[in-house]
Amino acid sequence: GGIALALNKLSQFLEEAQVTPLFLFFVPDALNDRHPEVRRCMLDAALSALNTHGKDNVSCLLPVFEEFLKNAPQDASYDSVRQSVVILMGSLAKHLDKNDPKVKPIVAKLITALSTPSQQVQESVAGCLPPLVPAIREDAAGIVRNLLQLLLESDKYAERKGAAYGLAGLVKGLGILASRRRAGH
Repeated sequence: GGIALALNKLSQFLEEAQVTPLFLFFVPDALNDRHPEVRRCMLDAALSALNTHGKDNVSCLLPVFEEFLKNAPQDASYDSVRQSVVILMGSLAKHLDKNDPKVKPIVAKLITALSTPSQQVQESVAGCLPPLVPAIREDAAGIVRNLLQLLLESDKYAERKGAAYGLAGLVKGLGILASRRRAGH
């Protein structure tokens, strides 16, 4: 845990060249520590580095996350890393302009991650969705339709629950959009 705390403090002093190697350390090794406490600290450290450096490093960091999600073993022992990586990806997406073509594929990955049979993953994804809704405004109806269909028809409980979480996140994002419109912003 000491390393994580140190990394957390150091994140503001990182040079650009150190950001990607740091994330190659986080993903998957540090975020897959046996100890939940260490994993949580590592995720905090990773988020803190992202908040400081994410905006300038989107193009090097996204591939690190995408590669991992594509190639990680599907077994449950990787659920917590998967969760962390999806959260990092969703957090990174907040730094992108809503017209950036990278946002939609990230939202698609977040939506796919909703089927992970882990409530933590599903809750985390739902938490990342609201700020990303403006970027997928024109696709929102279709995504909502698909999730509703999963919710009502899937025979897998985890998928139904994930769909419910996803809908909650999207509806929250759409609600923020609607209330801004009403307030004349």
